[in-house]
Order: sequence, then structure tokens, then C-alpha cells
Amino acid sequence: MTIEMIDEAVRDGARLKEACQTVGIATTTLARWRAAPGAQDARRGPITRPANALTTEEEENALAMMNAPEHSSMSPDTLVPYLATLGLYVASQSTRVWISV
Repeated sequence: MTIEMIDEAVRDGARLKEACQTVGIATTTLARWRAAPGAQDARRGPITRPANALTTEEEENALAMMNAPEHSSMSPDTLVPYLATLGLYVASQSTRVWISV
């Protein structure tokens, strides 16, 4: 499926490297998949949860803080330093919860 999506994007004018980056693979990975007949996307993702991942409660707190009316117009890159000036640390700008909103 992934190979077909990349092929379609390239047919529609996208560059191969950017199409591969969009789906999260390297062009060398695509070449390896093409070399093996019948090969498909074999990525499985992480098997275990990272030790430093936010707990459910911390994630809910971060989302509530980010979606609060007084903060909803701020990007994570603005909100995190602003909260730090108030002595609050909820999560970093690169924490997954910020990206998933």
C-alpha cells in the first residue's frame, strides 16, 4: 500500500524524496522494498512505551492547559516558555501530546 501511495504521489508531480519523507521512510527503504517481490511496509512501530512518556493524567493536564481559552492561540513554542515564566512545567515543546492536538 505504501509503495503504491508513493508511486501515485510521484506520478502526480511530487519528488520521490519528499513523498518518502511524508510517509516516514527513506528512499533506500523504498528501493529495498521494490527489490524484494511482494514486499510491503514491515514497520511495526515502537514495541514498548518510552520510560519518559507522559502519564494519562499528565497528558490530560497538558491538553487542558494548551486548550484553555487564554492559551488556545499560542503555539507550543510560545506556550511552554510562557508557562515557565509562571513557574509551571507541563511538558516540553517536543512532547508527543503537543503534536497530536
